[in-house]
Amino acid sequence: MEAKAAFDTACASCHGLDARGGERGPDLVSRSEVVRKTDAELRKILTDGKTSAGMPSFASYAPAKLSALVDYLRSRVISHAERRCSLAKRNARSVI
Repeated sequence: MEAKAAFDTACASCHGLDARGGERGPDLVSRSEVVRKTDAELRKILTDGKTSAGMPSFASYAPAKLSALVDYLRSRVISHAERRCSLAKRNARSVI
């Protein structure tokens, strides 16, 4: 869980502990602009930051740590999608 600890330390204060967005950072779990990006694009954003939007650069992080953060974000997206699918199936069964 090194990636979760890194997320909690570096990202959660802006993006929320669940990565669903906070006061200063957007939802990283279901926001389409984020979900559609490739892993390489996400690593570049982490490395470069988005200073105009208030996101600092994490260029000092080792490449393995940046990749772990991207993997963690992907796991949150998958978890979110699985919950939505499960809910949709449950709702469909209740209609039938």
